[in-house]
Amino acid sequence: MVPIQISVPHQLGPQAAKDRVQQFLDSLQREYASQISDVQGDWDNNRLQFGFHTSGLPIACTLDVEQDHVQVRSSLPLAAVLFRGKIENWIRDELQRVLT
Repeated sequence: MVPIQISVPHQLGPQAAKDRVQQFLDSLQREYASQISDVQGDWDNNRLQFGFHTSGLPIACTLDVEQDHVQVRSSLPLAAVLFRGKIENWIRDELQRVLT
């Protein structure tokens, strides 16, 4: 497993950021339904533990909504290591779009 960690700043406050993150995750499930499966997620205050399968690979993530940033942590399967930079950039870009 290869760890990734992404932090994206915001100026929304924790609740507004959490609401936008949840809307974003809901839209991802609809848009990528043919590419991801077994989507699971549970909020505990401002921490989301979620996971899914893509291309047969399990992905587990933790997303923390803080006062001024959102932090995503995950471990990618070794089979995805070649795409690490692309995955990190995509997550960062999408979260910046959602939190602006």
